[in-house]
Amino acid sequence: MEHLKLFSTRINIPRLIRVCEEFHHWKELVFLYVQYDEYDNAAMVMMNHSPVAWEHVLFKDVAVKVSSVEVYYKAISFYLEEHPDLLNDLLKVSAFCAISAAFGHPMLPDVDWWDVILHPCNPTPL
Repeated sequence: MEHLKLFSTRINIPRLIRVCEEFHHWKELVFLYVQYDEYDNAAMVMMNHSPVAWEHVLFKDVAVKVSSVEVYYKAISFYLEEHPDLLNDLLKVSAFCAISAAFGHPMLPDVDWWDVILHPCNPTPL
């Protein structure tokens, strides 16, 4: 990993991405995706290989830059399942993305806290 950090501007990133995928170097793969500005792929690798590749601070930085609504929705679901205590921190950092992802999403779960997020002044009665 140290070598990647030192020489990230001189390496052939697409080729190294394929090698890291082949040999299951998930942390290095996340680093390369971030360096290559492929934040959607970085987030998916962190969620799919969370025991090895997930770090909360890095995930928050990547989640803010994710361009796909589906990936962001999967990130919220990932936090609900694996790290519910940190979900509030993720939503604070990327509140705009959370609201954008929630509006009009076809798989939006029917959970009361979504109403609170979308309509904080007028929540639906329980």
